[in-house]
Amino acid sequence: MSRTTLGWTEGQTRIDATSGGDKRALVTSNSVLPELSEAQEKPRPLWRHPAFILSMALTVVAVVVSVVLIILSLTGGGSGTVSGLTVDSGEGNAHLTWSVDRGDVDLYVVTGDEAMDLSQLVRGSEAWVPSALALYDKTSCFVVRSTEHRSQPVTLDADSLAAQQASSACLS
Repeated sequence: MSRTTLGWTEGQTRIDATSGGDKRALVTSNSVLPELSEAQEKPRPLWRHPAFILSMALTVVAVVVSVVLIILSLTGGGSGTVSGLTVDSGEGNAHLTWSVDRGDVDLYVVTGDEAMDLSQLVRGSEAWVPSALALYDKTSCFVVRSTEHRSQPVTLDADSLAAQQASSACLS
């Protein structure tokens, strides 16, 4: 009769933990694995650090962009010329349209001797001035000129308008 104990049959060799057979010690004096020593890290040269490489790349890009912008500003020419200013004052609002060859423009309304800056109403090459704001009346004139002439006084004089490459139109 064969006796089965937890999957073992009588013909198989069974190692019993309680038997005092030959056991290997867990720690031996002759270790199979070599002892680990700390790996010596060679210091990385400055030019191989990622932060240095990134900062140098960004510096080169900034210098190239600066040079391109300087060249464009030097060869860009003068201010833009405004021409063809028309005023349509239908339905109580003033609709101004003009053409400019380049650059941004400022819009002014001149009533009597007073000039008021309306540049915040400019959208591209047109502007809508609502009559409800009471910014103009029937005697007002509008002047559109390049932003480069912002420091000069606003006048309706033909010579000043030509010098500033501006255009004017009056409601009356």
